[in-house]
Amino acid sequence: MFTTKVASSPAWDKVTPIMSKLPPHYPVLSAEQLLKGKNYQQTLSQLKNLAFVPESVFNDLYLKAIHDYANFVQGLPATQVDTFNYHGGLLELGIKRALQTLAWYRREFPVRHATPEQMPIRQAIWSYALFTAGLMYGIGQVVATYWVMMCEMNGHPTQRWNPVKGYMRDQGEFYRYSFETTRRDELAARSTLVLALETLPPVGVSWIATDAEIFNAWLAILLNDDKHAGLFAKCILPIEADLEQQPNLEAGFLIGDLIQQYEIGESSEDKKNAKQADDADSNQENTTFNQEATVPQSHFTNSGMFIPGKEISSSEISGSLGATEFGEFFLNWLKQYGHKYGRQNGNGALTQLLITTPHGLLVSRDLTKTFAEQNPQFGNADEVYNKLKNSAYALGEVHRQASSGLKAIAQQSSASAQSYVAVDPTALTRKFLGSVNYDLPLTRVNAQVFPASDIGHVNGPANKLSMRPLR
Repeated sequence: MFTTKVASSPAWDKVTPIMSKLPPHYPVLSAEQLLKGKNYQQTLSQLKNLAFVPESVFNDLYLKAIHDYANFVQGLPATQVDTFNYHGGLLELGIKRALQTLAWYRREFPVRHATPEQMPIRQAIWSYALFTAGLMYGIGQVVATYWVMMCEMNGHPTQRWNPVKGYMRDQGEFYRYSFETTRRDELAARSTLVLALETLPPVGVSWIATDAEIFNAWLAILLNDDKHAGLFAKCILPIEADLEQQPNLEAGFLIGDLIQQYEIGESSEDKKNAKQADDADSNQENTTFNQEATVPQSHFTNSGMFIPGKEISSSEISGSLGATEFGEFFLNWLKQYGHKYGRQNGNGALTQLLITTPHGLLVSRDLTKTFAEQNPQFGNADEVYNKLKNSAYALGEVHRQASSGLKAIAQQSSASAQSYVAVDPTALTRKFLGSVNYDLPLTRVNAQVFPASDIGHVNGPANKLSMRPLR
């Protein structure tokens, strides 16, 4: 439990208890940091034996594919596979599924040659195609249902991660995530192919494409077209089912092992200081506003480097409830009480709270009025709305456009009834109702209509348009 109090403002002299905290956020790591665990090294040794290719080919195709995949998924969970639905689960699921896929192929079609150079070309292509399909299978869920927010070290959101645009590292240094309960399997399947083509080594994809039959089946499995996936469906689908049903006794064996290494590397004095800092925080009754937000020393090594893999909790960041960060207080209140007020009425009209748009979590003036009634120390509903709109956790303001049939009604109603603050949903919860109302006529206030162009002027030199600068 933590409380807030502002001594500088007589109007805010009431202390309001909040029983929850915001979800943690994480640093964006390199593939080398994500895959440094000793258990992964054992997995890599198994993969080398199964791949049965020259060292240079293994590094350029197999190892490069894993590193590109790790750079892409970071520590995201595998939301569609319960046994891998934990931080780092998507990375572990992809690697394990790819390894088991290649192992299955080796059992069914053993290598009967003394050296990798003697392997038939088609068998070598099949091996790599099955491995990469097992690695990337279902990755389109990241586009379909995940909401990943890039943020600063103190947890303040900066922009939503666009997976099609590039890696997280190109869009921010820290991230926080949640996901929608709505399933969009068709979008996920189509997005899987797009992300696979953009993420995997181009030379590897080109190699697979030299065999039309294998390439056709490879594209089919990534599109979730089991009918035309042939050997890919026969292999990958049963492996996926087994991974879903069997207990995951090695959960966290990649990222979890990495964190453990860093924690073991901390000195006893560091741990003692960290415990004292945590005890002081837990005994502190009031949080002073307007402090500079900082991360505790326990998240850094003796040399001052940030410890990769360690989550950052909002309760650990001093000063994160400052007056300029009223949004965090509001979100904590919403997390504790908002389920009573956030809903959608029967005819599809927006009421007080609705997490159903690409803009984010929508908070109306009706909801700020409820908050103001319960927390008068923050002012009236309009003051609360403006504070929330200007907070670090707000993603902008959204207006609902009236259709032609409702223009008369819209003109008679107040402008405030059509205004909503879009708030970062990842700062509220890890799971929320899906965006079922994309067709609602909503407009982002002061938003740019078209993306900035980087392909030059019409009459200028022709430039090649690349969706994502991955390499």
